[in-house]
Amino acid sequence: MFVVIGENVREWSKSDTVYEKHRAHMVTHIEAHDFLVSGPRAGGGSVIVALGDDEAALQAILDTDPLVTDGFMVFTVHPFIPGLHDPAVDLTFV
Repeated sequence: MFVVIGENVREWSKSDTVYEKHRAHMVTHIEAHDFLVSGPRAGGGSVIVALGDDEAALQAILDTDPLVTDGFMVFTVHPFIPGLHDPAVDLTFV
């Protein structure tokens, strides 16, 4: 599992065409079960909780995000092993 921190390196807004492309990219990887959750951070940037244990495969996904390919964002990947979690949340697939 990974926590991914996105940092804006250039200004963009939700009304920009690149945002719709980015959102479609995120939806594709949520539906493929690559990402558990994703969303904006207060103050700018984003957070993704990514599933799996293949950092190279995750990096390939992140490198094709339109916000990255168009120079708006960079991602930093932080691997981690879940320890404690809410028992109401099923993490057996992780």
